[in-house]
Amino acid sequence: MPKKEITHLKQELLDAVTILRRDVDQIASFPLGWQSISVQLTKILRETPLPLLKKVVPSPLLHPLYSPVFKSQLPADRLKWILHYGWKIKSSQNKTVIDCFDQTATPLDLARWLDQVLLVANEEELSIEDVIKFPRNKEAAHSDPSLNRKVLALRSGLVLKTGNIEIGPVPLALAVVGAYVVDRIDEMLKGRS
Repeated sequence: MPKKEITHLKQELLDAVTILRRDVDQIASFPLGWQSISVQLTKILRETPLPLLKKVVPSPLLHPLYSPVFKSQLPADRLKWILHYGWKIKSSQNKTVIDCFDQTATPLDLARWLDQVLLVANEEELSIEDVIKFPRNKEAAHSDPSLNRKVLALRSGLVLKTGNIEIGPVPLALAVVGAYVVDRIDEMLKGRS
């Protein structure tokens, strides 16, 4: 690939990461930004025929999830316990971000990473890829019939409250994935795998 094209693709990736970082940082005050998080994650990780990340980093490796995953069929007080005590909490610019990726474990290739179960809603399992696709699942051009029962399960799931703002499980999961992807791409582009 010519150097000029690589430079252009790297800049496109950096632009997408900048937008993703902004939307993740604003999720607590602007929960509707989760749809933009989904768009950027799709562009970076799922775009066909080749995701933007793989155009810049041909064999990206990403860390696996910790257990447990988000489990929205649990009572609200139990879910808060899992989020607070089950995963590491890190602070980014005075904002608390839930870190659910085990950075001490052996990283996974992109396909295996996307296939990990991130969220369970009423016994329906959603992978990272399902959660990224979720906002686009509308009745029309972007409809994915395989997600329909999962969408119904999520709609009956609980909503987390942060101050006066309610954040559903998918926006929260997208923000968690987005925060990790931003940090991981920064590491990859600086040469720290």
